[in-house]
Amino acid sequence: MKTYPSAIGTTIMLIPGILLGGTSVLYVLAGIWPALFINLAVMLFIVHLCLNTDYTITGDELLMRSGFFFSQTISIGSITAIRPSNNVMSAPAASLNRLDICYGKRKHQYVSPRDKTGFMMQLKALNPAIIVPDDIEKAIATLSDKRHQ
Repeated sequence: MKTYPSAIGTTIMLIPGILLGGTSVLYVLAGIWPALFINLAVMLFIVHLCLNTDYTITGDELLMRSGFFFSQTISIGSITAIRPSNNVMSAPAASLNRLDICYGKRKHQYVSPRDKTGFMMQLKALNPAIIVPDDIEKAIATLSDKRHQ
């Protein structure tokens, strides 16, 4: 079992930070305390999601978690391809520098592990049928050659 924490992208934190921070200043100046506390709660929730998003490979399953609301398990045997993506679709990913995991019949899930190469290599080792980018294939081949020497 290995857990890969999510990378945390500056865009994911910066945009809400600026919007919520700016409105919080206005709420303080206007003395609108309930709205300020709501903003603070939203900020804490975003930080919680970013710090508690990870991907755990356990045997033949990939468990993706984001905070206490989202948890999904994918059978590693059902994964057909992993490729880089900058898709902004909602996903258990705290960065826009993502990987698109293709699985099942036309299903996709976007993830952003900090160690993308290690993550893809481990999944590929468990399911050699997964199509990965060429540079990952080369890294796997190099490691395999070194092990056989």
